[in-house]
Amino acid sequence: MGAEVGAAVHTRGRRARNRALAAGLVLVACAEEPGDHELYREALVQHGGEALLTCDRIADERLRGECRAGAASRMARKDLVASREACGAITDPVWRDECFFLAADEAELIGRPALETCAEAGRFRDRCTQHAAHRDLAGRGLDLSLGRELTLRARIRDVVASYHPDFGDADVDRMVDAAMAQQLSVRFEEQPFEVARCGEAGERVCQMAYGAVLYAAKEAGSLAVACAGDSSPEAVAAAGVTPWVAGDPMGPVVYALACGHPLPVAEEEEEPKPRSRSRRRGRR
Repeated sequence: MGAEVGAAVHTRGRRARNRALAAGLVLVACAEEPGDHELYREALVQHGGEALLTCDRIADERLRGECRAGAASRMARKDLVASREACGAITDPVWRDECFFLAADEAELIGRPALETCAEAGRFRDRCTQHAAHRDLAGRGLDLSLGRELTLRARIRDVVASYHPDFGDADVDRMVDAAMAQQLSVRFEEQPFEVARCGEAGERVCQMAYGAVLYAAKEAGSLAVACAGDSSPEAVAAAGVTPWVAGDPMGPVVYALACGHPLPVAEEEEEPKPRSRSRRRGRR
């Protein structure tokens, strides 16, 4: 009897240990299975098909789409066809569009390859082709000499229109303004901003050109330093940001907008005092 009881106790103990061991193995398996965000980080350091396979293990559709968009676009420089195929397989519509946009940028496409890739970018198509037009213009060696702004604008318009054949004149003009401002911004990379150095570009383009210089400073981190200090040309220059020529009417306004500061108040000319009417009465 005692032996039977002992055997039963031993059997129950063994079963309990087996159940505990099985539960432990499940916990270990769960702990070893990486989560979505861990898989995403893993894919970031992988390349090509390996990265895509890791992305496909992500359960969340949006995060999986973002992961595939990054992995596919990184392939574009070496294999545009494979990159576009991977973009087309993304099920999330936003990240599918973004993937084609990123691929065009990553491969620095211009001309027909850019148009074909950007055509798949859906909601990002216009931005995609605008980037391509800017790349195209940057490689053309345009004449940026002061006094040649109207000729420059005509050349830029021809290029921009070729990337946006279905756009109306107003939309093309808007993009030409942006492209021209980007081109003219080089005038202010090493010299202070001054309206006179915009030539015949027009007030809007001139503002955008200086704005492009300030945006580059923002990306570099120097604009935040400048904006936190004094808003004088000397202080701005000391912070490593392109200042404006003292007395220039446009520079302080564009700078204030870039920093989010209140707009500077223009000094008002003193109004002439009205002539006394009593004197005129006395002469009668």
